[in-house]
Amino acid sequence: MRTVPAARVPQVARHRQPARHPVACTNCGGAPPERSRGRRLTMPRPPIPRLVEHIPKVTYFKPAGIPLRLLEEVELTVDELEAIRLKDMEGLEQEEAAARMGIARTTFRRVLVSARAKIAEALVKGKAIRIEGGPFVPARAEGDTGGPAEPPGPGPHGPGPRWAHGPAPGRHRRGRGW
Repeated sequence: MRTVPAARVPQVARHRQPARHPVACTNCGGAPPERSRGRRLTMPRPPIPRLVEHIPKVTYFKPAGIPLRLLEEVELTVDELEAIRLKDMEGLEQEEAAARMGIARTTFRRVLVSARAKIAEALVKGKAIRIEGGPFVPARAEGDTGGPAEPPGPGPHGPGPRWAHGPAPGRHRRGRGW
């Protein structure tokens, strides 16, 4: 067995300290945000528009007897309201409801849980509910072949991935080299 002599202590590598924020940052210990904790920051993926069959005509609910200026609001998105309508009013299973909205079952579950939590918060704490926004596209009327009334336009970051209308001939969606 080989032993290290007591006089020989390993050298500690000395790294140059990163430039600090002009204002102290509690999350990253003062490192610039674009280099925080050594990870590259990326933009999140834009949400896929959900098909909504019922656009609400009434978009605001408030507790009776409380002036509007004294109320806090909970914002419920149109797609969350559609998830509540399909699951709780029409009694559809999650898979059927997700298919009608054009999303995955797991995404539908996440939207439904979020909607129920917001509604419960508004009812229990006496808050107003505002219904607006969210990533949705109106669905076609009854009797049509289905799908969105108009294809969703380009997102905020350009026209979308190169395979938005199918992969190029001889190419597949995964991998690099596009």
